[in-house]
Amino acid sequence: MLNRSWLLLTLLCLLLPAATAQQAASAAHSATLAPTAPAQATTPKPAATPLPKPQTPEEFFNRAREFSDLEAAGIPFHLKATFVASGNAEFTGNGTYEEWWLSSDKWRKEATLGNFKYVSIKNADQQVTYTSSSYVPLRVRQAMQYALIRILPSAGQTGKVKLKRAKAGPHVLEEVEEKSSCNPAAMSQLTCDMRYEFAEDGLLRLQHDNSVTMLYNNLQPLQGRLIPRKILVATMDHLSLTIDITMLETPKAIDGSLFDTKIVPAHLKPAIPILEVDIENPDQHITKLLKDHMVDPQCTLEPNQQRVDAALGIVGTIDATGKLREPYVYISGGKLLDDASMQAFRQCRFQPPLKDGKSVNVETLLGVTSGVPFYIR
Repeated sequence: MLNRSWLLLTLLCLLLPAATAQQAASAAHSATLAPTAPAQATTPKPAATPLPKPQTPEEFFNRAREFSDLEAAGIPFHLKATFVASGNAEFTGNGTYEEWWLSSDKWRKEATLGNFKYVSIKNADQQVTYTSSSYVPLRVRQAMQYALIRILPSAGQTGKVKLKRAKAGPHVLEEVEEKSSCNPAAMSQLTCDMRYEFAEDGLLRLQHDNSVTMLYNNLQPLQGRLIPRKILVATMDHLSLTIDITMLETPKAIDGSLFDTKIVPAHLKPAIPILEVDIENPDQHITKLLKDHMVDPQCTLEPNQQRVDAALGIVGTIDATGKLREPYVYISGGKLLDDASMQAFRQCRFQPPLKDGKSVNVETLLGVTSGVPFYIR
């Protein structure tokens, strides 16, 4: 397995722009585009008066949110992107993503990957999702999640945040680390590891969530912000996604029919919901459902591998047929335990998960401690 630090350092050295972080941040403060103009591929120019540098973790998160989080700023936008899905996943290849966003209560998202198609519409209290198959590929979900910088309100609020200097090639970055137990009651040996690397003036350049790392590059101005046009997503020791934003604009108006939840897209059918088990606050109903419906609870490692003193977490989706789809290592316990656990979990089968009598897909965290007990979150 490649060294993760070496991988991230290589990506940073190759892809961070030559312009200094001070120039980029100052440009974000002063640049404004006309409402209908798409983002231009020009190098931002520094403002006359540089912005003061953030000094605390909270200031770094607030500055990054101010600079690059369009949704937090409430700025309507229309985004088009292409992506290349690779790595150890069931569905890979070339894909597209398009989003119309007016507010947190009114948006439309469309994605494709190969022959798979996805459309989701939110309009006030109505949300509908249509797909071409009952399972939404992992890389599609990741592309939609990572195409924009979204900084959660809870980011940096764990009370365990440390601010320190870090160097990546010629660029000096600020780094904030968060460490918190994923679930003190059930997974005490697993520790969530979050890391954020900022430019000196507060632009978020890299975000690390356990085994998944997002690198934001090619920052360009939009409505006084700097928005990345290229996003690289690395999982463990390989590149999983390359996302290129081909168009990003703030249009004067968007066709209202795009948000009509009664119009069913051609050749698509209502999607089977994906329920995500919150690592910090799991849905007890779903947790019990999964534990009670393991067809083979004896999925175990080989005896000579059970003595490994480590813990790991694997994220996977149990689909409506009870099959575990596209699992990946989220918290590593070392290559030996990771490989053995992945092999064992792939052999596990579950009864089709139901909620309120209806089929669902469940994205969940599967855990192993000391190589022996398999448990499900």
